[in-house]
Amino acid sequence: MKSTLVNNEEMISVTPLLNFLKDSIRYRLSNELLGEELAVPELYLDRNDSNLSKFIQKEKLNQQEIILLLLAIVPHIMPNFLTNIVSEFLPNGGEFPEFGGIKGKNHRGILPTA
Repeated sequence: MKSTLVNNEEMISVTPLLNFLKDSIRYRLSNELLGEELAVPELYLDRNDSNLSKFIQKEKLNQQEIILLLLAIVPHIMPNFLTNIVSEFLPNGGEFPEFGGIKGKNHRGILPTA
């Protein structure tokens, strides 16, 4: 049994989905924090043959549902995903208890919660 959640081949296939999530988060943060209007990210599922993409197509998920699904999955694939994006916009850090932000004695970051 493999010890990884996603094998290398599948990780390569889900990378465009994770890029879409990253672009979607950057879009919202740029709009909310900087007042910048960026282009709305687009996702092209027909170019992706990952199992996750097939699931999204089969279930006919809309953009909000796709983002929610990816937000639920990404901490298990890349635990520092959200921290990296948020730190681009808030280099001095910020506390976000709503989705796992925590400031401890020796740690400040996002700990994904179930």
